[in-house]
Amino acid sequence: MKASIAPLIYVSHGAPTFALDNTSIAASNLKEQGKALRNVKAIIAMSPHFATSSLTVNTTQKHRIVHDFYGFAKPLYELTYEAAGHPTFAEEVARKISASSLPVTTTSQAHMDHGIWIPMRYLLPTSDVPLIQISYPANWTLEQLETLGQCLACLRLEGYAVLMSGGISHNFADLKTSTEPATYVNRLRETLFDYVKNKDTEGFKQYVRNNPDVKRAHPSFEHFAPFYVAYFAARPEDLVEIFEAPIELHALAMDSITWKFAE
Repeated sequence: MKASIAPLIYVSHGAPTFALDNTSIAASNLKEQGKALRNVKAIIAMSPHFATSSLTVNTTQKHRIVHDFYGFAKPLYELTYEAAGHPTFAEEVARKISASSLPVTTTSQAHMDHGIWIPMRYLLPTSDVPLIQISYPANWTLEQLETLGQCLACLRLEGYAVLMSGGISHNFADLKTSTEPATYVNRLRETLFDYVKNKDTEGFKQYVRNNPDVKRAHPSFEHFAPFYVAYFAARPEDLVEIFEAPIELHALAMDSITWKFAE
């Protein structure tokens, strides 16, 4: 890792059954992306499944996972993941984010939700890299999420990798057993990829606020929020690599993205 600029990774974590789908293209993509995380100081990770009114940083020494889903086959509940925390690093992350006038609290009692531990099983199946879990601040404005992304971009300069886990599309009403991908999801994917590659920040913000494809793909915002934060955690010197994957269940996009220093 050159000049201590740690990578930024966005993943679509899909349905919980993704944890058992280890031969899929999406799983192979995460395995490749995980190579960038091996030598970082720590990984700051956010998922919509740990949601609080404002930002909370988990200061635990050792993470405990939770199987926060219901009605699936027994093998899914037998999966586990070992991840160390780092209270000192977590407190540092909390202080530096709060320095941007964002409200931040800490806890040592949060569990690691499936939006983090499932993709981490592919990204780093075994690792001694500390993981710093932050919550999705559900009551924050888009402007505050943008500021959070900018804070994370600065923390990347100090060796903290960033993992944002969500979904490019997340409308359960549109999911069905069909091999034909939804037209609006393909259009959304392609447009978002263009904004990432072209770094058109004002266009991206207007698109998120006003475009009907975004609103249809996300009847509620929580699964899109990690992508939104990731967009602003990118740095001008980043090399962008988009890892495309087939759309599942007609309308569930499984793409992921890595931003890293162009050596």
